[in-house]
Amino acid sequence: MLLTKRLEVKLDNERYLLLKKTAKETHSSIAELIRNAIDKIYSIKHKNSRIEAVKKLSKVNSLTPEPEDMLTEINGGRML
Repeated sequence: MLLTKRLEVKLDNERYLLLKKTAKETHSSIAELIRNAIDKIYSIKHKNSRIEAVKKLSKVNSLTPEPEDMLTEINGGRML
């Protein structure tokens, strides 16, 4: 992944020390920890919004024709 954007985030000492300690324990950088947290939190939100969309669509009451009827309709619309 090409990292092209820079971001400055100000933290209180407690949060900074927590990140520093975790980075050392996991052999990663503080920046990597933050990127991973963003991916984890916001990909879950995105997934949840997709699940909600599917739930809404499943409540739509529309009639779907039988496959044979759909095929007849499709074939009837073909130009020879």
